[in-house]
Amino acid sequence: MIRAQKFQLVDAQGKVRAEMLMSGAHGGPVIRAQEFQVVDDKGEIRAALRLDDGKGPNVTLWNPNRTTAAQLSLDDQAARTALVLSGQSGKHQVTIRTNEESGPGINLATARGEQARLMLGVGDGGHPYVTMNGKPVEPAR
Repeated sequence: MIRAQKFQLVDAQGKVRAEMLMSGAHGGPVIRAQEFQVVDDKGEIRAALRLDDGKGPNVTLWNPNRTTAAQLSLDDQAARTALVLSGQSGKHQVTIRTNEESGPGINLATARGEQARLMLGVGDGGHPYVTMNGKPVEPAR
């Protein structure tokens, strides 16, 4: 048995790349790393939590056929967050996003991932907008 207060994983240059230690908010165990992977019984990666260099955190879930099923990302540089949901084909079908410049929005595409068929958002000045098949929908009055 090996017992320790802290374990470190270092690269060839001695830089700490991951560590396991007892220093959580309540004194419990903590694991720190730049990427975590969850694999199935065949060793295939099905989920990952990682910190993309220069961007921000990213969570990705994969279908059994290795296409992306869902992705949640935070882009620190562009001040935006996105949740993208895809079908078995890996084509983006639902996108929910926030963006400091263009405002929040929801895009719904076809099962084949073709151009968004329905878009809902809040644009400049806080004004809502809706487009269907690329054409603006005027609000009912």
